[in-house]
Amino acid sequence: MSYDPFKKAEHTKNQCEQFFGPKSTGKAAQTLHKENPELYRAVRQSAEKHGLLGKASYTTPEAVAALPMSKGARTFSVREIELRQKYSEAEIKELYRAPSVGSLNNLGEIRKTDPAKYQEIREAAVSYGLIDPLPAPAPKQTRFIDPDEGKFELSADLCQKMNLPTGTKVDSGTFQQIMVMVSQPKDGH
Repeated sequence: MSYDPFKKAEHTKNQCEQFFGPKSTGKAAQTLHKENPELYRAVRQSAEKHGLLGKASYTTPEAVAALPMSKGARTFSVREIELRQKYSEAEIKELYRAPSVGSLNNLGEIRKTDPAKYQEIREAAVSYGLIDPLPAPAPKQTRFIDPDEGKFELSADLCQKMNLPTGTKVDSGTFQQIMVMVSQPKDGH
């Protein structure tokens, strides 16, 4: 065998078993993959040569792109990540499935006693896909109040009797007072 300074050293079977052996949990391999991807690939190749692992089925970029988790990978906001850390999916499911009567730890009670916590739980449930997000609130519409709303126009004859301009509009209370005045006899005229 000739000396090749560019050849990478092969890892021993014992070294590979620390990451991919029958007694490994996989956590060390995940950490290595995150912290040093090149070393991870080298150790994985050595583990394949030692028969500890089969050849990866996703070694080409095309194969990686075809993996289900590669298609439309979801991104999470910082808020979602915080809420997912604070509330597990199991906890959220339990709160949404638990009866809302008789328990102090139900959504109805939490909503009344701690609205901020209720909002967090709701946002976490949306993040886990358990409930639909609230629809965006409809924009507030300023209602134009017509000053003549609820009023009706007096007849021309009644306006003349009361010395009011033709087309005067009054509300029902004013109309009743006018009717009382019209029904009473005039004093001294």
